[in-house]
Amino acid sequence: MRLLKDGSELRGNDAWNTKIFADHAFVNFGEPADFTFPLPDEDDTVIEIELREPAPPDE
Repeated sequence: MRLLKDGSELRGNDAWNTKIFADHAFVNFGEPADFTFPLPDEDDTVIEIELREPAPPDE
């Protein structure tokens, strides 16, 4: 994931407080991962997400 505006890399968040939402994706805008940070642009923040193909099931 990265910010579309400037290409800076964003990391997914897997902090303790997001573990109970396993079906949701979280992104972190700063460190430490379990803090809350403002969006870089309050009115227009766009994140580019590159999806991967799922791994084939084990046979």
